[in-house]
Amino acid sequence: MKNAIVKSVGILGLVVALASCGAPRATYVQVRPNAPVYARPMAPSRNHVWIDGNWVWRNGGYVYQQGYWVVPRRGQTYVAGRWQNNRGGWQWVPGRWQSHGRY
Repeated sequence: MKNAIVKSVGILGLVVALASCGAPRATYVQVRPNAPVYARPMAPSRNHVWIDGNWVWRNGGYVYQQGYWVVPRRGQTYVAGRWQNNRGGWQWVPGRWQSHGRY
């Protein structure tokens, strides 16, 4: 019985620790950064679509990652990332692939 309780407490602690590590924190800036200007490379083929650059939170600030060409995922559309203004300031909402809805 004691062994089962110790294991349960250990598992619960591990779940709480992992949940807190994986949950992204809201990261705000007061001034929205501008994307750097760079030349978009030529598409590898007519089947590729351009994915705009993305901002990632690193070392206390947003860092820009350049866009890239990719073959689209079947049945999905890419929704570009965007800056959203909240009470805390500006926050980056990352781009994502979204499934087409059935009508």
